[in-house]
Amino acid sequence: PDSGGAGSSSLVSDPISVGAGTFTITLAHRYQFEGGTAGDPTFWDGGQIEISTDGGTNWTSIGGAAYDGNVNGASGNPMEGQPAFVGTSTGYPATMVDTLNLGTTYASQTVRLRFAFFVLPSW
Repeated sequence: PDSGGAGSSSLVSDPISVGAGTFTITLAHRYQFEGGTAGDPTFWDGGQIEISTDGGTNWTSIGGAAYDGNVNGASGNPMEGQPAFVGTSTGYPATMVDTLNLGTTYASQTVRLRFAFFVLPSW
């Protein structure tokens, strides 16, 4: 629900020990953020999938091609101008599946995943 104020929310995984091979993540999800409609085509809010290799001190977005737009570049959102899940997911309210193949970039490391969402107030 729209709280009328800016906010963020996230879900952080427990530490994950990545094997020596390819690291693949499959995500079944759905979302409905403000904007991205005929009446309001601006993407004000969004979400990202991020990874940390230092226990959660620093995070890097890994959603890449799974993202479906960019958060408005003048929105004041902490993700402004960045690629993210925006608008409404395909088939909403049904879930959709995205698979992220991260190759061997994180092989033999311990990582954490974060699902982060940033929203602005609806005026």
